[in-house]
Amino acid sequence: SSGCQEKNPLDYENSYAREQLILQCVREGNLAYENIVGGNYLQRVPENYMTGDSLREAKDILIIFTSQCCRAAIEGKLSVKMAKEMERHFIHEIEKCRKITQLSGLRRQIMDKYISRVHEIELASELSRPIRLCCDYVNAHFMEPITLSDIAREVGYTEYYLTRKFQKEMGRQLGDYIRRIRLNYAKIL
Repeated sequence: SSGCQEKNPLDYENSYAREQLILQCVREGNLAYENIVGGNYLQRVPENYMTGDSLREAKDILIIFTSQCCRAAIEGKLSVKMAKEMERHFIHEIEKCRKITQLSGLRRQIMDKYISRVHEIELASELSRPIRLCCDYVNAHFMEPITLSDIAREVGYTEYYLTRKFQKEMGRQLGDYIRRIRLNYAKIL
């Protein structure tokens, strides 16, 4: 026996699905990512996965995750320069860690930073504040039943005015936007 434990193929599938949910949250700048991926979004460090050096293995996994977040943020319209500078900074911080426990806090920091930067890009777009609030609400609550009246109440407009304003600014109907968000996450699940 090499000391490596066999993993159930379902564990790999679940891990991959969770990773894809996180990366989708990065792409969309979805600040409500904890509601989507749950509290169990931190990847476990494998036991004797490759080298027998668990700190090195944990660092390698986090470096790969950082690169994935970088790519997802670029896909979410963050500039390549900004995304790569963040990636370089985080890899430097990862390499400075001397304990595995330091890495889990850093993983959350990486997610938060990339997600918030992509979200800032969305906020800086040409969208009005009510439409940005509408999109934020949908991103945070898409797993729940959402009614037009809930969204209108949240952004402070009548349903009629909100649907017309949404169509004008987004170039699609609000219902189509909600379906697209749900479909993007459903594909991953």
